[in-house]
This record gives sequence, structure tokens and C-alpha cells, in this order.
Amino acid sequence: MSAEYDACRALDECKPYQPVPNRLVREMNADGDAALVLIYLVNHRRWTRKKQGELRTGGWFFCTRDRVQEDLGYTHKRQLRIFNKLIAEQWIKTKPMGPGAQRHVKINWRKLLTVLQETQVYTHAER
Repeated sequence: MSAEYDACRALDECKPYQPVPNRLVREMNADGDAALVLIYLVNHRRWTRKKQGELRTGGWFFCTRDRVQEDLGYTHKRQLRIFNKLIAEQWIKTKPMGPGAQRHVKINWRKLLTVLQETQVYTHAER
């Protein structure tokens, strides 16, 4: 299986009342906004995978600033700060592609999977 599939499966196994795993927030130095945007991007990626034409080769997909603002309520300035943090910490890569130079995103599935697997081990140990 791929790292993408395993990471998505690990996210599905998280506690239903815990939309963002605590370990992920701790890994991001308690930046809940960055963790929330990363999880949003994972879910957005899963959704665009089902639609034709929105997924590029190599795992790139587009996610516009307006879409993020509409779905999460973050202003363009706040998004820029969050995306820069995610890029600096190597959670994602971004580049402009396609018509209108849309913001395309690629998720670092291996890094996410590593953190989520640690989360699952911790979660099962506390039971």
C-alpha cells in the first residue's frame, strides 16, 4: 500500500471527537491552525481524487485561497502564514500551475504517516 493510503486510513481510525490528532498538534508546536489546515488539505485531496480533471500527475491538486476561506474562515493573510509554516516544516509543497496559476499542493504523506502511526500507538496504549 502507499503512504497516502496508510495515512488516510490512520486518520479514519482517530477518535471521532478528535478531528485533529493531539500528536499532530504537538508535532507542529501547538499550532492548531496549521494542523487543522493540513487535515483539511488531506480531506480536500481525497475529495478531488474522486473528481475528474482536478488531480494532476505526481499527487498535485489545487486548493484556492477562496475555497479555504469559505470552508475554514481563514483570511488570505492568515492562510499565507499557515501555508508558509507547513512548507517550512516540510508537511506540504506548493506551486502555481494551470490556468490562472492556481495554488497546487502536494502533501508529504510519509511525514504525516509517521506522526499518525505514533498517534495510533499512543492511543491504543492509553486504553
